[in-house]
Amino acid sequence: MDISDIWPLTKFFLPAVAACLIYLVAVRVRPRWLRLSVKFFASALFGCGALLLLGLMAVQVSCTKHPSSLYSPDRHYLAVISFALQGALGADYATVRVRHSWVPWATVVYSGPGAWDFQNRKPADPEVLWLDSAHLLISHYDEYGESLFCRSQAGAVHVACVRRVPPEIGTQAPGLLNPPPK
Repeated sequence: MDISDIWPLTKFFLPAVAACLIYLVAVRVRPRWLRLSVKFFASALFGCGALLLLGLMAVQVSCTKHPSSLYSPDRHYLAVISFALQGALGADYATVRVRHSWVPWATVVYSGPGAWDFQNRKPADPEVLWLDSAHLLISHYDEYGESLFCRSQAGAVHVACVRRVPPEIGTQAPGLLNPPPK
């Protein structure tokens, strides 16, 4: 997991920060019953915010795969790849983001169909390759004509998305739905 994966979740820290501030301000409230009420409200807000944040992080970790990030040859940029695994609900999706190696947020350059190779524990599709320090190549299969997002540039990095031709159906072994002719 990359720091740029956690960055969008920072907005969910706001209830916890607000609860801490309310709790600290409650010390100055004179009436005891009001001070205890405000402290109870702040504690409940902090607990709900913490549970929400932990739940979101658990869901994000359990439903995604993250291979190792790819550094550019000069190590100034980083390509971060993540896979959203849908299971029986539909096709898996891949997202490729590019960021400076010292900046915690990233720019999405590819979002579309993807595949994870569970046997080898590595990404199968798309293939991401740095051609040089300023050019990133993303090659992917497009079996069903699914829509995808591909940005041509992210800062100083030029991105090229190339569609690969899937293997021909005739070269595959016949399955149960297509029995061999008699």
